[in-house]
Amino acid sequence: MLTRYKVDVVEIVGHTDEQKINPAKPSNLDAVAISAMNGASAISDLTPADNAGLGLSRAIAVANALIQTGRLGSVKIIPLSAAQLVMPGDIIADGSHVGDVRERRRIEIRVRRSSDGGTN
Repeated sequence: MLTRYKVDVVEIVGHTDEQKINPAKPSNLDAVAISAMNGASAISDLTPADNAGLGLSRAIAVANALIQTGRLGSVKIIPLSAAQLVMPGDIIADGSHVGDVRERRRIEIRVRRSSDGGTN
């Protein structure tokens, strides 16, 4: 697909439901996210304290799995979080679907051309 559409960026977007997280420890994403993305820290070392952090942690885990396949070459992989804001179908949440909603906990993988010129 990357070759067919001449794309060089893969975006991995982590989504969550609206359940509040009650972490046992404070978030460490400011300190550990980059090293986890680079493979220097284990994904299990990430401690999110909110849904935005949980979505990002999930995206980093999937990004690492894709990188480890060794099949993406020089493609840029960008982990992102949409947290609980975007429901399936690209609908912005209105806050009325609180609780355990399995369908909202997902990863989306998007491909695109880089904005710096990249592949034509």
